[in-house]
Amino acid sequence: STVATVSAVTPPELKDKEVALPKSIKDLAEKQKFESEIAVYNFKTKEFYYYNADKMIYSASIQKLPYSYFCYDKIEDGVAKLSDTKVFLEKFRRGGTGILKTKKSGTTWTLEQLLYYTIQCSDNTGYMMLQDKFGYQEYNKMIQNWGFKPTLSSTIKYGRVSAKLIERSLKEV
Repeated sequence: STVATVSAVTPPELKDKEVALPKSIKDLAEKQKFESEIAVYNFKTKEFYYYNADKMIYSASIQKLPYSYFCYDKIEDGVAKLSDTKVFLEKFRRGGTGILKTKKSGTTWTLEQLLYYTIQCSDNTGYMMLQDKFGYQEYNKMIQNWGFKPTLSSTIKYGRVSAKLIERSLKEV
């Protein structure tokens, strides 16, 4: 899944060529060796451009964006506080991205720290600790209320997302 934004740094071949943008997105997606979804927001025209954006595909780390939003929403609702703590247990340790996997079991972090590591470092261990704290059922309800199919469960921790789900998450933030 690929989410991109068009910013002040526009490739020279697209400068002053707003019409070329949707075609370039399609060209980019079709050149990939893997299935792609793309959502691009053009800050100049205030438009979104999509390619294959409704298709739910394996999310990998991009799942952490809507889930982190969900966590912050629960904290804002008073379900927890950023200062609440969570103890790192071996069952949370995950390979892949992040630095918390290198820490000792028994280490305690605040929810604020776990959210920081999950968002800034794409930390898989932090994400698992947040899922243990907040669960997946209310998250699934949230995205269902947004019009998307819920995909997280007790055994599926990363689920599936679409570019439009990521777009919605960004709009909520």
